[in-house]
Amino acid sequence: MGLKISGDDPKTIEDIGMQVQAILPSVPGTRAVFAERTNEGNFLDIRWQREQLARYGIPVEKAEEVLDHSIGGDNVTTVYAGAERYPVNVRYMRDFRGDVDSIRHVLVQGSGQNQVPIGELATVQVSTGPAMLRDEEAG
Repeated sequence: MGLKISGDDPKTIEDIGMQVQAILPSVPGTRAVFAERTNEGNFLDIRWQREQLARYGIPVEKAEEVLDHSIGGDNVTTVYAGAERYPVNVRYMRDFRGDVDSIRHVLVQGSGQNQVPIGELATVQVSTGPAMLRDEEAG
């Protein structure tokens, strides 16, 4: 048998689950009880400042693409070795993408010849939150 707890706040749901886990073993016939825990993850939050993007003539999509390619990389070609295929991925070295301050210095091409650091175009910070959320439709 399962017990589903739902709500808007993942922390509250987890707290209630832990309380239920502590109480249910005392119910006659209960063999095992466990509460599914929400694992925390670190996330890079980028909040684009649309006024700054407009000032430099940079569409949001272009800035996001630069960030995506510099951190995650981009497959630029494929190397073939007989029947095997290996994608070649190009991205910034870890020194240039390994921490928030480095990411703030990634350059985006503006209109004309100017290059603008992402730190002038967005607020960049690390936040924590649930690594995965389950819901009725997808979970």
